[in-house]
Amino acid sequence: DPSFGIKSPGAALSKTQSVVPQKTLCWVSKTGSSQRASILCIDSESRQKSSHSLNIRCLRQQPGRGKGRFLIAKAMLEFHKSCCIRFVPRTTETDYIEISPNGGCSSHIGRVGRAQSVTLGRGCYTVGIMVHELMHTLGFVHEQNRPDRDDYITVLWDNVKEGLEGNFVKLEPYAVQSLGEPYDYSSILHYSKFAFSKDSITKPTLEPKKRGCSVGQRKGLSAGDVRKINKLYNCGK
Repeated sequence: DPSFGIKSPGAALSKTQSVVPQKTLCWVSKTGSSQRASILCIDSESRQKSSHSLNIRCLRQQPGRGKGRFLIAKAMLEFHKSCCIRFVPRTTETDYIEISPNGGCSSHIGRVGRAQSVTLGRGCYTVGIMVHELMHTLGFVHEQNRPDRDDYITVLWDNVKEGLEGNFVKLEPYAVQSLGEPYDYSSILHYSKFAFSKDSITKPTLEPKKRGCSVGQRKGLSAGDVRKINKLYNCGK
C-alpha cells in the first residue's frame, strides 16, 4: 500500500498532503484551511470552523462491475455507519475521488485537487483494503509513520526490501497532529509485521513493543480510527 506522497522523506511533506477540506471541495462541505499533513491533520482553529455535515462525492470511474462495485459500496458504508462522512456520486464537481482499476492499492493523502486517484488493482478487492485507501483520501497517513512510533514499535530496517525504506519514514512532529489519540496497533492504517519484507515468512519488518500484540488488520475501522475521523471532521457536535 505505497500511498502517494509517502515514498521518501522528502515526499512525506509534499503538497499531496495538504489535506484539510474546504467548502469549495466537491467531496467535503466544510470550511477551514491548513498546510499541516497528517495522521490526523488539522489544527484546532480549522476544527472550530468546520461544518458537522460532510458530503463526499466520488467516482467518475469505478473499477469493474458487480462484486467490485458492491465491495466499494460496502467500504463506504463502514464510514457512513460510524462517522458523519458521506460518499455520494460525482456530478459536475471539479474536485472528486476517482477510483480506477490500475495496478496496486494506493491513494493520495487528502485533497490534491481535480480528479483524485485511488487505484485498486489485482489483489485489492477486499472491503478492508478499500477502507484503508479511503482513509488516506480523508487525510490520514499510516499509523507506524507517527512521530512517536518508536515508543510502540521497532522498524527492523535490515529486513526491509531495498528501495522501499520510504514506506517506514517517521514523520516530524511539526508536520502532523494526533488529535490526542494514542498509538493504535489495531488501526486499519497500520502495516503488518511483514510489510515490504525481504522474506515474508522469516523476516518481519515491524516488531510491536507490546507483548502479544498483532498489527496490520484489514477487517474494518478500529475504534481509534473512528474517533480520529469524528474528531477531525467534527462529527457528533
